[in-house]
Amino acid sequence: MQVALKAIALSVEPGGVVGSINIGGWVSTTGDNVITIELDGEVDKLQVRGRVVADGQNSNAIYISGDSPDLTTLQVMASHGRTDGRPYRLSATWFRPS
Repeated sequence: MQVALKAIALSVEPGGVVGSINIGGWVSTTGDNVITIELDGEVDKLQVRGRVVADGQNSNAIYISGDSPDLTTLQVMASHGRTDGRPYRLSATWFRPS
């Protein structure tokens, strides 16, 4: 039996602990029903030099259910994001100026 898995560009699973994530470019997904960055574990610091983009239908740029790092410096866009009850989500078309 083959199982189809949805791609997540960056994922920290529950119970995972990461001190710092530093990405020098963009993090982007184009598929439908996809999450670009999913943080269910603990992340102390997340830096993305480029943008975090979810460009597919019903796709969200960021889901966070674990301990949340500071996201105020991120440039985030989800063209067709959805609401699904996660505690923290950036799903509207939104860019923070560089």
